[in-house]
Amino acid sequence: MFDGAYIHYFIKYGQNVRKKHGRQLVAFYAALLALFGVAIYFGFGFELFMLWFLPSRITLLLIAVVFVILPHYPAMVAQDEEPYMATTMRYGWEWLLTPLLVYQNYHLIHHLYPEIPFTGCTRPISSSSTKSTDRTSADRQRSESSQKIWRLM
Repeated sequence: MFDGAYIHYFIKYGQNVRKKHGRQLVAFYAALLALFGVAIYFGFGFELFMLWFLPSRITLLLIAVVFVILPHYPAMVAQDEEPYMATTMRYGWEWLLTPLLVYQNYHLIHHLYPEIPFTGCTRPISSSSTKSTDRTSADRQRSESSQKIWRLM
């Protein structure tokens, strides 16, 4: 399912990548298919399915949930319409969610301050109580947008 959608998108929109890396892609996938064929021929098809294919699909599902769905659900607007309203903060159980979601529970901080790495996303929350008098217009806009978001939560 994931591969089919990705391959369709790649064939339709991946002209630049195909032009740049076409030979390497063909060589890689030919070697991969040959390896799979040899494994199946020698009776390792079940192992290939259980130890490679199934775990990779489960991993792709978890990555999609943790990095795409949870940080942006329930966004009512698109990123290009209102960038600060298109993502969320997940509060509660930080001791568990932060390592499990790889700091994606603080995804709004990433949108407000993209220069901050995910491991430092908790700092703006703890230091937001101190007010700065010399703010730029971009900081004011960020502050106004974040206040809207805090009111919605």
